[in-house]
Amino acid sequence: AAPQTEQLLGRLSRAPLGRLRSSGNLLTSFWKTIRRQVKQLIDHRFFQRGILIAILINTMSMGIEFHNQPQTLTDIIEYSNVFFCGVFALEMLLKLLGDGLIDYVSSGFNVFDASIVILSGFELLQGHGSGLSVLRTFRLLRILKLVRFLPALRQQLFVMLKTMDNVATFFALLVLFIFIFSVLGMTLFGGKFCWHPDGSTCTCSERADPDTDCECDRANFDSIMWSLVTVF
Repeated sequence: AAPQTEQLLGRLSRAPLGRLRSSGNLLTSFWKTIRRQVKQLIDHRFFQRGILIAILINTMSMGIEFHNQPQTLTDIIEYSNVFFCGVFALEMLLKLLGDGLIDYVSSGFNVFDASIVILSGFELLQGHGSGLSVLRTFRLLRILKLVRFLPALRQQLFVMLKTMDNVATFFALLVLFIFIFSVLGMTLFGGKFCWHPDGSTCTCSERADPDTDCECDRANFDSIMWSLVTVF
């Protein structure tokens, strides 16, 4: 009787664990099925085209704003901004669900899209009265989402980024030459672009006297700042 009792107690103790394992397996299987279905959705060409159309319409809506526009147009643009923020936020959440966090952040385009969505969310929290908010300017970054859907444009962008080192070197050389010729201009033409009303050139002492009637051209070589501006 004792062995039978022990066997019965063993079965009773293992039964809850078995049910827990079965429930866990069902939840895991259900979660994997959901992720697989979402992954198929976000990879579908219709979903991709829908997001592309949303980006294009949002880009056009940002281009129709103008100064002193009617309040009706302002309201329409604001409502459309809220709508497109919701669309792009839904896209981000679906990608997070379908790809997983690790795979999602491994793509630079996904990180860029997520940054735009987060900034747009902060902009919406500012309220409609903060029209001068700097966050409004980040709406323009949504246009760059087109790069993800246009392979030729994406390739040109990568080529441009690869040539930035050479461009930076050329820019540094250009700044050096501008500085050299600015100093040379101060030496040769400093104080020679100020005149009296009768056309005679002002001397250095006359230019320093605020009571004189000397008039100086805006483009001059009297200081390093204006020399740089003039040469530039």
